[in-house]
Amino acid sequence: MPRLILRDDYLELDRSEHYVAPDNRKERSALIELLEKEGYTFAKYSWCDKNECLRTSLPLAINIAKKEISHMGNVACAACGCTQKVVMNVDTFIEHYLNQGI
Repeated sequence: MPRLILRDDYLELDRSEHYVAPDNRKERSALIELLEKEGYTFAKYSWCDKNECLRTSLPLAINIAKKEISHMGNVACAACGCTQKVVMNVDTFIEHYLNQGI
């Protein structure tokens, strides 16, 4: 997958939820495992448990304030997020958000 480009001011925005698009299932699984080790849990939505987050190809929605993992609801949301440059790669998320709390 090509590197996703964030909007120029994204890293200065005061956001608690971030959209992360892993490149493949292995990277998705590794990110979810890392988040769980850091105390993240899965959002309490009927459509968004751990198995669904692992199975879907939609970007993950990670709330760093609530320490919750979910995923975008559909392809239209994912396309809009990419178009608006608010979906990032795993490396960018770890570097700018996860490592701040470690």
